[in-house]
Amino acid sequence: MNIPCDLVGLYEEWRILSEKEAHAINSAAWSQVNQFQDAKRGLQDKIIRASDTLQKNARAESFDQKQIACEVRERLAHLVALELRNQELLNSQSGKAQRQKKILDKSHQNLRLVHKAYVSARNPVWNSYS
Repeated sequence: MNIPCDLVGLYEEWRILSEKEAHAINSAAWSQVNQFQDAKRGLQDKIIRASDTLQKNARAESFDQKQIACEVRERLAHLVALELRNQELLNSQSGKAQRQKKILDKSHQNLRLVHKAYVSARNPVWNSYS
């Protein structure tokens, strides 16, 4: 017996979202990344319910639980690989952002030094109140 269609559909939907998420990460489209992650969080409950239903039906109808478990593991391994790839993409983008921030911080520091060198300190207009 194969995995029931509803669970397969949910796993496929997760795969598609992960692929779209990878594209959004590469494009630095962070609002889209958040949308895809929210959608995957919504899928988690559906997958858990479908898995619970599958387990109950497999026991009640004496399906080949080992075969089903093997198929589920294969699909999950693929989804885990996609999630790991997306994590690596996020780490790469984070590294780029950190390097860019260092460059901007250095530029900001240099501009402050230039400003300080060319702008003289103002002397107070009054030296005393008497």
